Amino acid sequence: MRNSKAWIIWLVTTTGIILSNRNPFYLSVLLIGLLTLGSKLAREKHQKSWVLNNIRFLGTMIFLSALINALFTHRGDSLFFNLPESWLLIGGRITFESLIYGVINGLVIGSLYIAFNIFNLALNVKQITALIPKIFHPIAITISIALTFFPSVQQRARDIKEHS
Repeated sequence: MRNSKAWIIWLVTTTGIILSNRNPFYLSVLLIGLLTLGSKLAREKHQKSWVLNNIRFLGTMIFLSALINALFTHRGDSLFFNLPESWLLIGGRITFESLIYGVINGLVIGSLYIAFNIFNLALNVKQITALIPKIFHPIAITISIALTFFPSVQQRARDIKEHS
């Protein structure tokens, strides 16, 4: 059994570092550390494809964030190309700076997702809900249902995929 309070402190600290940082080098180093820790915890729980699934999610977040930021934020000096101004919202300059800022935001979103995923690997639902004060018991039950529903759906989908 793991120490729930230590994991809460880890999660709050990691989240704080991720949200207060926009340096891609530091985010990449942190991400490598998160993937290493997550890989170790996933091996303990016999989840072979944990790293691959999270890298896939991270790549998707980076791509979507870069695309959306480049289309909607027309700031920067290094012009890639122009879209017609008549195109609502996305018309205008597509710049290198807006693309890079979107990549960095994708790294932040992906890192946050992986940090919470590690937290979910480290503690079971009982340990997480035990951290919630008794006065919030109805909320704890709702959180418990939410925390168990999506992983169980993912597990059932993996089982179906393996047996088909």
